[in-house]
Amino acid sequence: MLPNSGYTVEVVKTIEGVLALRGVWCTMPTELDSNIDFYLEVLESRRGEVLKPHVIILKKDGIPQSILVGRAERKPLKIGFGYKQISLPPVRWLSFVHGGLLGESSEQIVSELMRSVMNSLKQEADVAWFHQLDGGSIMYQLANQAGGVLSRDYFPNWNDHWTVQLSNTYAEFLRRRSGNTRHNLKRYGKRLTDAFGDQIKARRFGEVSEVESVLADCESVASRSYHRGLQVGFINSDETCRLMTLAARRRWLRSYLLYIAGKPCAFWNGFLYQRTFYAWTTAYDPSYQDLRPGLFLLQRVFEDLCQEQSADKVDFGYGDAQYKRDWCDQNRPEVSTFLFAPTFKGALLNAVRTPLLGTSQVTRRFLGRTGLLMKAKKAWRNRLTPRRDADGAPAG
Repeated sequence: MLPNSGYTVEVVKTIEGVLALRGVWCTMPTELDSNIDFYLEVLESRRGEVLKPHVIILKKDGIPQSILVGRAERKPLKIGFGYKQISLPPVRWLSFVHGGLLGESSEQIVSELMRSVMNSLKQEADVAWFHQLDGGSIMYQLANQAGGVLSRDYFPNWNDHWTVQLSNTYAEFLRRRSGNTRHNLKRYGKRLTDAFGDQIKARRFGEVSEVESVLADCESVASRSYHRGLQVGFINSDETCRLMTLAARRRWLRSYLLYIAGKPCAFWNGFLYQRTFYAWTTAYDPSYQDLRPGLFLLQRVFEDLCQEQSADKVDFGYGDAQYKRDWCDQNRPEVSTFLFAPTFKGALLNAVRTPLLGTSQVTRRFLGRTGLLMKAKKAWRNRLTPRRDADGAPAG
């Protein structure tokens, strides 16, 4: 605490303590990940790796000013090489969620919060991880400056965060897209309808009673996609079920599925929260790849949201993809970064991670400059797409 500043810091490490914060927490604007009920559901569903909450409260003269939402976890530290990852043995994490800084965010307040993070790293954790910070934020600046040369992340992970503003009507929304995007919509939409006609059906789900069937249909599609080879995207897990059920109870859930001849072939799952539709998971059956069923269904998502007038924008999250470039009208740089504990173990982890990531970064830049990066990504995706036999069962 700064001398005579009037600030005090508390760290809540129990579920009961988090529940006691509900009244204060709910007075502060949140994003989906930092909504208190969403946060608690994630804690409950990740019992295998989450040790306890780690929520930092900054008060001035006893009145809460800011909350930094995080979790104490034990899990492997992974180092990515394109679509491949190296996993180091499990270590102790402090993970701070996207949009997890609630309330006041002045430099003085963030400095106090960062001081608390550093104290925890000295005593009870090996790494702190800040997920998708605004690249120009005070939080990132101070996280990047905290600790010594052995504690800093020399290869933070930068990504663009993509959003698109909706219109009063879908026709108006479509007019704002490029001519090439509109051409592709007509082209691939016609291919799909010419091939299957009235066998095509798009449906929206959002009720608690529908969650079980949505999970089954999404799993049927996701199990065929390249995402499954990466173990990312939709996975029919306890956590997915819990989050979708919570969202359905809160009237947030929007699950869109496309069926051909009664069988699911594409889906978009998302959450409608505080007038933003957060696109969550998506996949399509690769046997329909040339017909772009995911693109066809995405049009239905936009049509529905514009007609319902329940959202002002769609948030596609971070990471590059051609569909985001085609549809979105805003992207901003965000960064995920580590801060390593000022201990021997923290310094050792950083010393192992840094040269490995350095090699990966050099390789990625070389592929990007030579125009081979997108080809390499496509080849990996094709390789990771599960092969099926004639009956649709996994080959081999």
